[in-house]
Formats: sequence, C-alpha cells, structure tokens
Amino acid sequence: MTIYNAYTIFADESGTDNLNNFKEDDRYFVLAFCLFDKTYYSQTAVPSFQKLKFDTFGYDQVIIHGYDMMNCIGDFECLQDSKFRKVFLGRLTEIIESTNFILIATVIDKLKLKEKYIIPQNPYELALKYSLERIYRFMKERKQENRVSHISIESRGKQQNLKLEAAFKTIKNGENWKSEKFPFEIKFIDKKSNSTGLQLADLVAEPIRSQYLRPHKVHPNFKSLEQKFYCKGGRNLTGINFNGYGLKVFP
Repeated sequence: MTIYNAYTIFADESGTDNLNNFKEDDRYFVLAFCLFDKTYYSQTAVPSFQKLKFDTFGYDQVIIHGYDMMNCIGDFECLQDSKFRKVFLGRLTEIIESTNFILIATVIDKLKLKEKYIIPQNPYELALKYSLERIYRFMKERKQENRVSHISIESRGKQQNLKLEAAFKTIKNGENWKSEKFPFEIKFIDKKSNSTGLQLADLVAEPIRSQYLRPHKVHPNFKSLEQKFYCKGGRNLTGINFNGYGLKVFP
C-alpha cells in the first residue's frame, strides 16, 4: 500500500528558459515551489482564496494569473478602476502573507550561465534539480522522506511536458547532489484548472524574478515572501537563513 506524504506541492515558473538572444528583462528564470500541509491546505488555504473570488467576482471559477491581473484583461478588467484595484490587491496580498506554506525557489541567471559554460544546461532542468534537492532535504527534516509526494506543475504543452518529465525522472532516480532516490511524482495540470496551489505558485514566482531584475529596489511582495522561504535553523530563523536553502541562485 502506498504511503502518501503529509504535504502537497505546487510549482510555477517566471521568465523563460530560452538561452538564445534573450533580452535583459528575460535574464532570470525562476522556478518556485509552494509546499502545503494537506490538512491546512484543504481546510484553510483553499477556502480563504475562494472567498476572495466570491467577494470580488461573484463566483469562484476565476483563475488568478499574475499577467492577466496586472494587465487588467479578461476577468480582471474590473481592476481598471483604481479604487477597486487597490482593495483587491490589498486583500490578495494579505491572503498571500497570512497563508502558511513553505517556499523553495531557484533563480537561474542565464547571462552568467552562458558566460560560465560552453554548453550550458537548460535553465528549467537546472532549477528543477536544485529545487528537488532542497524539497527532499525539507522532507527528511519532517520525517516524510519515505512517503510519496505529488508535485503539481502547470502543463506547458505535450513536447515540453515530455521533456520535463524525462528530466524529472532522471533527477528523482539519482542524478542529484547526493545520488539519492526521491519519492516524488510529477502531475501536469491543465492551465484552466482552478487550483489554489498553482495560482499561489504563480503569484510568488514573479516577485522573486522582479527582485533580481531590479535589485536596487526591494520588491514589497518579495519582502513578505522572505518569511516563507525554507531556512537553515528552523522556525526561529525564518526570514534570515534562507539563502542556499529555500532560495538557490545559480551560478
């Protein structure tokens, strides 16, 4: 009988994994993972997120996507009203800040990657490997390392999914830092899926990338995310010792 993990995991990216002729605003690729306790996720996180949708749009099938929201398109045309927009974004920020999840993310500097390696590895695959290594370390700390974990990732298209799944299997089967076997299973979720976890992963990935694109200015949403990164030393050091743990930057 399969024994399942106490956590459910969602992932999304920001930026592209293209290494050819990219512009400065596409220099960084970010892959972010949100880890939720399943009981908390089903009983608290999802209802809170759905309530915001009911209060704002009148129904809960709206997919909150960062790009659509910031550009006020589709269901988010209502955000063209500045007062309405301020209230909605304020409530959304409060929900993200108050929702409990562990954040593990990898930032790939594509410019430095190309400068360092003659034949650089795909940024998505690199980010996936570094992130899975850290997720497994977290699971070992929680005594969950021998239980199956499901990782939900937004579907990117048939060929891209096949390529990503192949890379995922290679990493989980031992092509990682300590040559460990990871009990992870990947699930590709349709873009139209009304998954709270995937929507939250989308909302946290972009502020991380923005912080590296514009390091001279602290992104307000990134500052609040610092408290959620997996860190060295446990909860007493939350928001401090996360570099190299919950947040990996490469090279």
